Amino acid sequence: SGLANFVMAITRIVSIFSFLLMLKAFNVSNDIYKYNYAINKVNNAMFGTKYLDYNQVQVASGKSVYSAGNFFVLSMTLAYIFVPIITFDIHFVFNVLIKIACAILFICLAYELLIGVEYSYRKNAFIKVIAYPFLALSSLTCAKCDRRHIKTVLYGYEELIQMTATRKDFDKDRESYRKVYSEIKNKLFECGIKEDREADYLICDTLGIDKTQLFFKDSFSKQEIEKLNKVLNQRIMHKPLCKILNKKCFYGRDFFVDKNVLSPRQETEILVNLAIEEILASDKKVQVLDLCTGSGAIAITVALEGKAKVVASDKSQKALNIARKNAENLGAKVQFIKSDMFKNLNDCGKFDIIISNPPYIPTDDIKNLDIEVRDYDPVMSLDGGQDGLDFYKIIAHKAPEMLKDGGTLYLEIGYDQGESVKALLSRNFVDIEIIKDYDDNDRVIIAKKG
Repeated sequence: SGLANFVMAITRIVSIFSFLLMLKAFNVSNDIYKYNYAINKVNNAMFGTKYLDYNQVQVASGKSVYSAGNFFVLSMTLAYIFVPIITFDIHFVFNVLIKIACAILFICLAYELLIGVEYSYRKNAFIKVIAYPFLALSSLTCAKCDRRHIKTVLYGYEELIQMTATRKDFDKDRESYRKVYSEIKNKLFECGIKEDREADYLICDTLGIDKTQLFFKDSFSKQEIEKLNKVLNQRIMHKPLCKILNKKCFYGRDFFVDKNVLSPRQETEILVNLAIEEILASDKKVQVLDLCTGSGAIAITVALEGKAKVVASDKSQKALNIARKNAENLGAKVQFIKSDMFKNLNDCGKFDIIISNPPYIPTDDIKNLDIEVRDYDPVMSLDGGQDGLDFYKIIAHKAPEMLKDGGTLYLEIGYDQGESVKALLSRNFVDIEIIKDYDDNDRVIIAKKG
């Protein structure tokens, strides 16, 4: 029986080592091995140091001693060797329980031994001899790491140090999430900004985090608070968040915006969606013209999502510069032309689709607009003339000359302009359709060249 147990132990040792060698041979867990190695290097370089960089780790760390792999191999080896040899002439259940207890004991002893080796490896010649088997075993569960692995481990250590800082350091250097959040929300409320999620948007956009990260955040550093206060002080003056941070999300992408361009609105995504659907349904390369492009949000989104050939125009050189910058940042291929509506577009040929979000606010209504629009969006992008229809009149007259037969016109319109714009288009267009927005207001008009 004792011989059988011994043979079984040897078999188990061989099987577990064979399994580890097989994993390594086939690179099944290569990244795990490399991260083990990186953890060892950072561990050996720490020695009470609060912060490390890659170069410090490279200089300070020597051979790897301790790793999850070593712990696994040694503990399992001890359990496989000794537990089967121990036999007890008592009931089977008690035999199993005692073997489990012994296995736990061996694992704990193995762990303590590894910790001891880790801290005294370089200081004691005798320990170096004891450490040799562990160093040999580490070759089974470690592989040489690169900069990426060490950087990841260093980042994890820094986060751990920050999370486990003493309460004194926490109070000195950080403020609780609840306190900062409440102060921001109260200041916004006091200045008339009562949108429930405004504080969330301000924190997330300012710090560059998403809602999930915000949910798990428990405190803010001094640097984060300074950044938040800087943005908050401008926001309580009713400067739009997108104009403070110079970015606005449209169709899932961040666009650069400033005082020279209209900030893209969520409602405009309805206009873009409809055009993209037509483009994707076509079996040919669609030619698209975006009039009054502004930040380039419409043209760039259509180019990226619909893979169409897009020309975009605007009479403002400053707006075109921003649109070009956005196209470059987002990797969109768009041809930008300075043109007051259709004046400089004769050499572009005809288009399958013309899309536009032109200025459509009546001149006398601009002074009554919300301060965030009136004072921070360029008047050029808002003013549609006395009745708000100046640009639609030009489009209704000139667009047929620039559209191919059967081409489509997509226009964003004011909430009460559906019937007025439809009447303007009815002379040269057919199949005119008015599309509502999320609030059931007129928002988009679609028409086919007759």
